[in-house]
Order: sequence, then C-alpha cells, then structure tokens
Amino acid sequence: MKHPLNFGWRFMPCYKQSFLGQFPEQAQLIDLPHTNLELPRDYFDEDSYQFISSYEKVFDIDENIKNKTVLLTFHGLMLRAKIYLNGAFLGDYISGYLPFSIDISGIVKTKNNRLVVIVDSKEDTSVPPFGGVIDYLTFGGIYREVDLDVKPNIYLERVFVNGDMDGKLVIKPTLAGNRSLNYEISHKLLFNEQVIKEFSVNEIQVDKPHLWSLETPHLYTLLTTLKTASGFD
Repeated sequence: MKHPLNFGWRFMPCYKQSFLGQFPEQAQLIDLPHTNLELPRDYFDEDSYQFISSYEKVFDIDENIKNKTVLLTFHGLMLRAKIYLNGAFLGDYISGYLPFSIDISGIVKTKNNRLVVIVDSKEDTSVPPFGGVIDYLTFGGIYREVDLDVKPNIYLERVFVNGDMDGKLVIKPTLAGNRSLNYEISHKLLFNEQVIKEFSVNEIQVDKPHLWSLETPHLYTLLTTLKTASGFD
C-alpha cells in the first residue's frame, strides 16, 4: 500500500550540521513538488539555484508494518541527496531525472518518524543531463513526489514478458525482499477478458496467437501472482 509523503515538509535554503538533530524554527513550510528557488522569467543567474538545501518531514504510518518490506521512493530530485531517517544515514543518492527507492524496513516506525534530506543541486558533469551542451535551465530541490510503499516480506518487483509471432511466451519474474521464504508463482493469460491459460511455469506455447496489427490491435493480459504463507502479491 502506498502512503504519499508530499505535504507538510519544512525547508531551509542552506545546510548546517545541526539540522540533522533539529531544524530551526524559521524553516519554511512547503509541499512537494518543490523547487529550491523560483527564478524570474528573465535577468537571472544560472548559478543561483545551484546550492545545498535541507528538507525535513515528520510522519506516521497508518498501517501494520511488522514483517513487511517498507520502501521509501523519491520520484525525482535535482541532483544529489544525503538521506537520514530517525538519525540513521540511509546513503548518498543520485537522482537527476530518475527515481530511486530505499528499503527502510527495520528503521521506520509506525509513529514519529523524522526524515531529513540534504539536497545538493550543483551541476555535476558526470550525471546527465550535464557533461555536454544543453540549451535549457535545470532546477534544484525535490521536484517530484515522495512516497512510502508497504509491501509483503517477499514481493514481485517486476515481471518481464516476451512473446514472439509463433506464440512462444517467456516470463521472467523478479522477486525482492526475503527470498528465503517459501513461495509459489502462478500465471493467468487472458484474451478479451477471458482466461485462456493458467500455469505455473515461466515458458509456454500459445496456440494460434492473435497477432497485433494496426487493423487488429489484439492485446493479451498476463496476471502473475506470488503466494506465500502470509498472503498474495
């Protein structure tokens, strides 16, 4: 279950070591998405938003997280960040235009969590889009949403499916979490909202497949289920 963390942040356009223990009273109350500095339409300095800023969020989780995997996801910040949760250093992350997730299981609590994010918005030639010639300004701050995702102890991270014109279907599920647990993976293949095959192997043959074209844009649906002693994913 996803828990958005977009409202009620505090922001400082600078960084001091003391912020890791307590944010100052004059911190600005902001919501995400956020930019570290609003620029005028003209007559600006392109270096003006390239500085280190600080964000703080205090939150609870209204869900039982015992024996669960809890992921903290940043969908976009510019450019680097040092992230702390409840006094623990979670790591140094690079985002740019890409999201990233952190497994915070065992650190997060149901009540009174304190998240501190130190964002470095200075350009870095080793991180796209920098390093070449770009004809636009970038920006700074946590410019996309942040959320928590509470998942089972073991869960499906992604499912890759490859089907060819002859009807051969290859499925590659990727698991995350505690993979030492006992589990079963099963699949259902649907066409026109009707189940045409149920199977537990990762490679099958579909007889007389309905191929996609502009004139007949046929689509199949694959439903993959992970079953453990604690439930389904």
